[in-house]
Amino acid sequence: MEQDDKVKSQFDLLKKLVVLKPDNSSLMVSAHKIKKMIKEGLPKALEMEAPPNLPALCFDLEEVYEQFEDFLVFRQLIGKNIVSLGGGFSTGKSSFLNGMLSENTEEKVQLLPTDTAASTAVPTYLLHAEGEEKIDAVNMFDSRISGLTASDVQEIGHDFEKDNPGVSLGQLLQRMFIATPLQKYEHIAFLDTPGYSKPEMETYSARTDEQIAQEQLNHSHFILWFVNGALITAADIHFLKGLDSTIPKAVILNKAEKVLIHGLDEYKSVIAGIKEELMKNGIAVKGVWGYTRYPRWKEKIGSDIEAIHHLLDELNEGKGSSRFGHDFMKLFVECRKYYRRELADEESRLKRVNQAMLLSDNEDVRANLNDSKLILTSRIGRLKEAMQNLETERGAFFDQIRKVAAEVHIDIPEPSELELAEENATDPASILAQLMEEKGKKEDPVMAEKLQLKLHGIDRENCGLPGSRAYEDRLFQVLQSKLSHKK
Repeated sequence: MEQDDKVKSQFDLLKKLVVLKPDNSSLMVSAHKIKKMIKEGLPKALEMEAPPNLPALCFDLEEVYEQFEDFLVFRQLIGKNIVSLGGGFSTGKSSFLNGMLSENTEEKVQLLPTDTAASTAVPTYLLHAEGEEKIDAVNMFDSRISGLTASDVQEIGHDFEKDNPGVSLGQLLQRMFIATPLQKYEHIAFLDTPGYSKPEMETYSARTDEQIAQEQLNHSHFILWFVNGALITAADIHFLKGLDSTIPKAVILNKAEKVLIHGLDEYKSVIAGIKEELMKNGIAVKGVWGYTRYPRWKEKIGSDIEAIHHLLDELNEGKGSSRFGHDFMKLFVECRKYYRRELADEESRLKRVNQAMLLSDNEDVRANLNDSKLILTSRIGRLKEAMQNLETERGAFFDQIRKVAAEVHIDIPEPSELELAEENATDPASILAQLMEEKGKKEDPVMAEKLQLKLHGIDRENCGLPGSRAYEDRLFQVLQSKLSHKK
């Protein structure tokens, strides 16, 4: 009878997860127009002279949209600082969050599934709730599922597949949203990502594809990168270098007890080794700290545990500003830069051809040059038309984005303001190099990223957008301050 009840329970959960009930509200209908623009409108408008990397740019843009849609579906995310947990697959990200939740109760919490297969891992937001625990999800049919329980989450993670080998419930879901009183940070939404793995690895799945993992992290306010072992791998370094350098990061040596059993000196040596490797590769982080769930080992690394708590307390101090405007603008800026470069090159070639035609008396040479002139003139025309199409698509795209965002009070700046910021963003490295040269000091390869960390989170009204005069002035202030204390 007990087995029959379990089978019925699993069947009931399966029915709940495959519900086909898309949100056809006017808001989501408007939002889906944005997705159609990305998948169909933009590629078609630019197909005549498409940048070589347009498919990759559209993929990135689609990933930004998917996260934007998360905020429309689960509006508790709006105004939160998104702290994403990244790292290789099975580096203990979910265990870390479970450990953090357990700190607020006398019992060991196992809310998030651990030891899941790559194919069953579901990107999960973890938020604070004032009242009862609430668990929602969005399935592969874009239907919202409400009323899930903690036991359902475990079933989705791995329990169902244990009883039904080869059948995964996790693959039916796009996202999960868990709001619980045990998550005490009111202004933080943790995003537990499946992690990344490469195609040649046994743990690889579409859920852990490196490009998808990178996009998930690149739309965060802060990244916690997890290392499970004594070393940070070359793959980790490669991945971290590919992330948006303006997003501040910290590295967590998870399951630190595995190193601590060899002594505190060994532990300190491992932490120092990770810091050195990051520094050598020009990757700036706010800290490298160990974490463990076990009280006896926590006592030995109390300063690290305290530093992690202090970081989260800082991130919880204010509401998160929206990154969506900047993230949406990147495709348009990259395309415009491509067209400008191509136009400049082709116009330069055309100028040389015209000069050669004036200087040549040979009719055959002039005929060949004229053919080249016609080809160049034709391509210049196509590039200008593509640029105009890009401007038209950009206008329509941001009109639609701003219309949808305004309904749920997500701030999206004017496109012109965003474009100026993206194209003219002040490079801290160049200003740093200039000031260091003036003061006769050697350049620090990590200083530029440290400055970006310093500038991150400064009130935009006081500092201005990257690329603005206010931002540049603030950057100079930070640089001067840093250099005045540097021996």
